[in-house]
Amino acid sequence: MFDIQIDAVFYYSTSMDTTGKYCAQYVCKAAVGAVFCISGILKMLSMEAFEIYIYGFQFFGFNFSCLLARFIICVELILGLCLILNLLKTCSYASSLLLLVSLSFFLTYVYFARGNHDNCHCFGDLVKMNPLPSILKNILFIILLLVSRNATPFRVKYEKVSTAFLSVVLLAAVFTLSPPDFMIRKSDAGLNEAALQEAFADKKLDPAILNSGNRILCFYGLGCQYCELTARKLAIIRKRHPDAKLNFIGIFWGEQDTRRQFIEETELHYLETFFIDPVTFLTITNGKMPLVLVMKDGKITERLNYTGIREDVFLDMTGR
Repeated sequence: MFDIQIDAVFYYSTSMDTTGKYCAQYVCKAAVGAVFCISGILKMLSMEAFEIYIYGFQFFGFNFSCLLARFIICVELILGLCLILNLLKTCSYASSLLLLVSLSFFLTYVYFARGNHDNCHCFGDLVKMNPLPSILKNILFIILLLVSRNATPFRVKYEKVSTAFLSVVLLAAVFTLSPPDFMIRKSDAGLNEAALQEAFADKKLDPAILNSGNRILCFYGLGCQYCELTARKLAIIRKRHPDAKLNFIGIFWGEQDTRRQFIEETELHYLETFFIDPVTFLTITNGKMPLVLVMKDGKITERLNYTGIREDVFLDMTGR
């Protein structure tokens, strides 16, 4: 009887130790999954900035960069929930490791080869982090995944069906909540042509612009997030097509002291810049900004806002 009790206590103790070990491993895996989900959500909340970040590498056109941004977010969300819910354990585990290793190599390239120490958008534009600490973060998560390799505290029935359903729902949600620019109807850019002509007549803007060939007039409000994103997008278009003659004119309103910082941070350089009073600016733009006007020999051929900017518009200006 005594031996039986000892064996029972030993078995119970071993069972408790094993359960505790599996629970600790699951916590490690679920923590990685939770960070994947948080990362995807934060990227989606600053989607436009994430699109511009991908587009800025000049590997792809803007439309493909928009799709890639959403694909990355969907992958993070799906893998995160699979890790938390223990769905398709082997596949989700291997895919998560592959994602972390791939991102670490890419961030290493960004940091050392390209010398880019700016926000890597791992947590969107809301939680800024440069590539080096992000690489260290990924190494930590790789270790946590390796530790949690055998964590199977529970299983969900119909794993494949559940994963497929989850993937479809997340994909639909991302593209519904934040559709790419080319998939939505373009909103009209605000322009009061009479007010613009009056600004030229009053020499608030240089009248010579009307007789100087092709010009791109960019109306920005300093401190406007979408104005900054527009300038970044235009700067990337210029870098992607260095032979195109893109003559930008910057027209600003806001805190005049921040104009130089705006130009330096967006890396778009202008033939001329003007600073006009807010009443004139808002009258010309009908209170909508940014506003980009493509002019050929003094005539407006395109009026664009952030979502309407396309590479082909500017390449057509040069006959390419």
